[in-house]
Amino acid sequence: MADHFKTQLSAFELGYVVKDLQKVVGGKISRVYMPDEKTVTLQVHVTGLGKHFVTAFLPGFLYMAEGKRTSPDQILGFCTFLRKHIENTRIVKIEQKGFERVVVFDLEGRDSKRQLIVELFAKGNMILVDEKMTIIGLWRNTKGGDELRGGVTYNYPALKYDISDLKDVTKAFQETKKDNVEMTLAVDLGLGGGLAQEVCSELGFDSSKKLPADQILKV
Repeated sequence: MADHFKTQLSAFELGYVVKDLQKVVGGKISRVYMPDEKTVTLQVHVTGLGKHFVTAFLPGFLYMAEGKRTSPDQILGFCTFLRKHIENTRIVKIEQKGFERVVVFDLEGRDSKRQLIVELFAKGNMILVDEKMTIIGLWRNTKGGDELRGGVTYNYPALKYDISDLKDVTKAFQETKKDNVEMTLAVDLGLGGGLAQEVCSELGFDSSKKLPADQILKV
């Protein structure tokens, strides 16, 4: 496996992961584990299929694990929070938000509906919101223009450009402030570093330079 796959999933790869996770839709979260500060595992019981382990390794991975790792003797604070709020809830839907590296788990409890949002870009995050999209709690607080903390309204991050729209792709390369074509593909168009490298290699682009205008249609 190439080195870049060890740091993050691309939006394309995440789409395949979400398809695989559909097998736990309808299942109940029976336990939450955090073997370390960056790993969250949801133990999901699916009727007739037994236990499944959905694991997020922040900031870049989400996958179906074969089992759970041993948890530390002292339970981490975010793990305690998740156990309180999402154990015994049922997963009713799992979706990727557009072409973003964001996955949303729709959860239903006895008297509540919540969403567990997993952000797999930048430094990563995991956010629990209520029906009004108010943040109940999260893996890490952020400051600045996209401030995230308990009690504020969560807004899904949106890509400025749609890679499936040729006009948007052209606009991205015309407006980019990135130094080279690889960064434009990876960041502005949301492909992630690994897939951006592959695109550059496949199309014969010099990844260290900006893309000439007459080459944009090749993308």
